[in-house]
Amino acid sequence: MPRDLIRDLSWLAKMLEVYNGQAVVLNRRPVVRDFFAVDAGGEEAVDGGMGGFFGGRWFAVKWEEVRQWKEQPFSPFKDVASSHINYLELLVIFWALKKWGHLLRGCKVVMWSDNEAARLMTGNLWGKATFTPLLKEIMLLTIRHDVRLVMKRISTKANDLVDALSRSQIGRFYDLLELWSRREAPRDPDDWMVKDWL
Repeated sequence: MPRDLIRDLSWLAKMLEVYNGQAVVLNRRPVVRDFFAVDAGGEEAVDGGMGGFFGGRWFAVKWEEVRQWKEQPFSPFKDVASSHINYLELLVIFWALKKWGHLLRGCKVVMWSDNEAARLMTGNLWGKATFTPLLKEIMLLTIRHDVRLVMKRISTKANDLVDALSRSQIGRFYDLLELWSRREAPRDPDDWMVKDWL
């Protein structure tokens, strides 16, 4: 059997193991209102990497660290396509769900990204062949953690908190975090727009 078919069947077996015909009931809990944003700094950046922020929790991982991870079918930097910024932005979404998915169980979650391609691919779970293994992993994580992910666009300027993390500018991040923590949370539970209060 071709290797791609074996990978697809393996992924399907994983999904069936997780889902196993059980009814998934989303939105048992309210929509998560914490600011949840991700960003990837381009590979060409000196201290480039990926960063994520979720209601006070955060991560910053340099690309040199990612290159040392165990190789997976969706690993970045295997070729030109998996080194493209759109692929790296999608990887950050995967990593954020892997890291914080258990905290979001049963919720509808708004995740903000300044990368339109990653936002659309994640929202539709569709993309070019290069992106498919990573999109499958994202889908598997949303099923495993019973999460409905809603991707929203945020301007690069408004995404500066996470941009600092993706560029390993930790001092700048802490300065921005202090400003962020002083802001009031949105009040309207039906129309939550981070850009209105960032």
